[in-house]
Amino acid sequence: MLRANNIGFVFQNYSLIKHLRVWENIELPLLYAKKNMDRKQRQEVIRNLLKSVGLEDKENDYPANLSGGEQQRVAIARALTVSPEAILCDEPTGALDKKTGQQIMELLLQIVRENNIMLLLVTHDLSLIHISEPTRRVVIS
Repeated sequence: MLRANNIGFVFQNYSLIKHLRVWENIELPLLYAKKNMDRKQRQEVIRNLLKSVGLEDKENDYPANLSGGEQQRVAIARALTVSPEAILCDEPTGALDKKTGQQIMELLLQIVRENNIMLLLVTHDLSLIHISEPTRRVVIS
C-alpha cells in the first residue's frame, strides 16, 4: 500500500494500458490505492490533472491516438493521481524527440516544484541535469 499511496511512476515507454482511455489510465491508481473518494471526487481530481498537463480535450482518447508527448503527459498525470510524496522517473524523455522531451521535463519540474514532490530521475541524457536545481541534484555516472 505504501507504493500505491505515496509513489508515482513515469516510465520511458509510458506504460499506458492500451485498451483503456486516457481518463481510465489516470483513474487506475486511485482505484488501486483504495482512496476513500466517491466518483465525483475522482472526477474532480482527474479533470484537474488533465488540465495541469494540457490534455483536457483528450480524456476519451485511447493511447494509440496520442503523440508520444501526449502519452508521456498522461503518464505524468497518472503518476500524480494519488498526490504522491515522490515520483520515480525512468528515462521519461528517452522515447521523445529533443524538443518534446524538453517540454515534458519543464512540465514535470514545474509540477514537482508547485506540489513539493521529491523527484528521482534516472537518465542517460546529461542535458537534463542542467534543467534541475543544483541543490536538489545527485549525479552518478
